[in-house]
Amino acid sequence: MESGAIGLTPAKDRIVPYFSHIVALGLAKAYQLIGDERYIAAVRKWIDWYSAHQNKQPDRFGLVGTIYDYYVVNGTEKYADPPDYDSSDSYAALFLDVLWRYFELTGDRAFLQSKADAARLAVEAIMGTMDTDGLTTAKPNWPIKYLMDNAEVYAGLESGHKLFETLGDKKYNETCRTNSEKVRKAILSMWDPNSNSFKWAKDKAGSLTPTNWNKWYPDTMENYWPIIFDVLQGNSEIAAHVWKGLKAHWPNWYQISPRSEAKSHTAYMATSVGDVEAARNYMNSAITAYIEEGRNWPWSSVESAWLIRSLTWDFDVYGGVHVVDASTEIIDGLHKRLVTKLSGVSAGSLKWRVKSPIQSSESIEVRVNGSRHDFNLLTLGEQNYVIIHQILPNSSVEITAPYKKEETKPPSSDMFLSAVCFVGLALIAFVFAWFIFIRRRISVRTSNNSLEGTSSHSSRALPPCPLSLTAQGQDPKGASLTSLYLLYQLQRVVHPALAWACRAGLRKPGLASLDPLALMTELDSLNKLVNRLIVDFFEAYVRTRFELLLIETFWKSSAFGIMLTT
Repeated sequence: MESGAIGLTPAKDRIVPYFSHIVALGLAKAYQLIGDERYIAAVRKWIDWYSAHQNKQPDRFGLVGTIYDYYVVNGTEKYADPPDYDSSDSYAALFLDVLWRYFELTGDRAFLQSKADAARLAVEAIMGTMDTDGLTTAKPNWPIKYLMDNAEVYAGLESGHKLFETLGDKKYNETCRTNSEKVRKAILSMWDPNSNSFKWAKDKAGSLTPTNWNKWYPDTMENYWPIIFDVLQGNSEIAAHVWKGLKAHWPNWYQISPRSEAKSHTAYMATSVGDVEAARNYMNSAITAYIEEGRNWPWSSVESAWLIRSLTWDFDVYGGVHVVDASTEIIDGLHKRLVTKLSGVSAGSLKWRVKSPIQSSESIEVRVNGSRHDFNLLTLGEQNYVIIHQILPNSSVEITAPYKKEETKPPSSDMFLSAVCFVGLALIAFVFAWFIFIRRRISVRTSNNSLEGTSSHSSRALPPCPLSLTAQGQDPKGASLTSLYLLYQLQRVVHPALAWACRAGLRKPGLASLDPLALMTELDSLNKLVNRLIVDFFEAYVRTRFELLLIETFWKSSAFGIMLTT
C-alpha cells in the first residue's frame, strides 16, 4: 500500500500486523536471493508503518508497545471498535525479527537507531504477558500459552538480543538474551517423548493440551512451529519425530486444490528437515491450484511469503550478504560446480545442496575469490549440504563437488523390486500373447469345420461354438489343452509375485521407475480379467465329452456365443 502497510490480499482491505510481518520476512528473503532493491524497500516502509502505529500509551488491556488490527474503509485506515489484536506477544516478537533482518541486509545503522524506541516498546509488549514459567500468554484477556506464539517469541527475542547488542543497549540486550533462553527451555519442556509430539498449549491452571495428529490446525501445525522459527534445528531428533508424525497422519498434505487450505509454511518445514521431494511437490501443486489461477483466496500474500522461503531447498544465503547475479550450476563430467557472486554489508553464510552422497569432505573444493575456503557438511534427512561461513561482501564463490544423477541409486532392495515388477509385466505380456495365439488357433479350426448351429427356439443361425468337439477336431488332451494348462499355471505364479512386489513397493517410496500404487491397481484389474478368461477356457477343455456337448447346446440356445465371438 502507499502508506507502507502490507495487506493480506490484493483487495488491501485489511491489515493484520502478524501476517504483514511474515510477508516482510518473505520479501527480505526474496531480496537476499535475487537482489531486487524494491523488495527491501518495501520492508523498510512496513517497519515505518508499524512503528508509527504502535501503542505508545497503555492500550485497552493495559499494555504498551502493542498494535491493533486495521481495516481500510474508503481509503482510510482505521481499527475496529472496540480495537483488538489477535496476540500481543507474536506481533511484537515478529517486529523485532523483521527489524533485525532489515538491518542485517542493509547495514543502515542510522535507521536502526531511529527505531530503537519502537524495538524497546516491542520488548515491553512481550514481557507484559510473560509468566514465571518463561512462556507468554497470547494476550491479557486470553491467558493461553501457545506453542506457536512462544516459538515466535523466541525468534523475536534472539533478534532483539543481536539488535540491542548492536545499539549498545545493555539493559534490553540482557533482557532479550536471558528471556530467549527461558522461552526455549519452556518450549522444550512441552515435548512429550511418549507420544513424540508437543503439548501445544498451556492454560492458566498449568494444564497442557496433547496433540491430536488428526487435527491439522492447531494441533499438527503447532508441532512444527518450533522448527521453522529456529527453536530447534531441522536435523534434530525432535524435528525428525515431528515430521514423521505429520507424514504418517497427513501423507498427502502437499496435494492442494483451488479453495483448499494452502500450506506453504509446511513446505518450509519440509525444506528445513531436508524433505526436498515433498517441498517440490507442494510447489508444483500450489502453482497449478493457485498461482496459475490468479492467486485467488484462500491464497494470500502470506502464502507467497512462505513459499519464497521454502524454495531454498537447493540454495540459500544468510547473514549480511545477498546474491548479485543469478547463481549458476555447471555439470562437467563427474563433477558439478556452483558459481555465484555475493554482495552485502557484512559477512554471511551460504548453503548449497549436493545432489549426491558425500563419502568424504576431501571430494569437495570451495573457493572464495579464488582461494580455498573452509566449509562444513550438514545432513538434513537424506540431503547433504555444503555450508560456508564468513563470506565477506563482494565475493565470488565457487564450489566443486562429485556429481551423480539423483535418480541413480546403489544396488538395493528397491532395484530388486523394480526387477521383479518388470519381469512380471513381461510375463503378463507373454501370457496375453499366448492367449491370443491359442484363441486364433481355435477360430481357424472352427472356420475349417463348418458346424451349423441352429436353435430349436429360433430359426436364426448362430456362430459355431468354439468349444465344440466337432469344431476342435481333436481330443481335449491335445496340444491346446497343454497350452491352456501352462498358461493357467503361469498366471497363478505371476500374479502373487507381482502383488508382493507392488505391496513392498508401496512401503518403499524410493522406487523411482514405477508408481507402485497405480501398478497395484492395474494388476488387480488385470488379474480378474486373466482369471475369468483362462479359468473359463481351461475348465471347458478338461470337462468330459458329455459336458462339452452340454456347453455346445447352451451355446446354441443363448446369446453368449454371439457376445464372445463378436
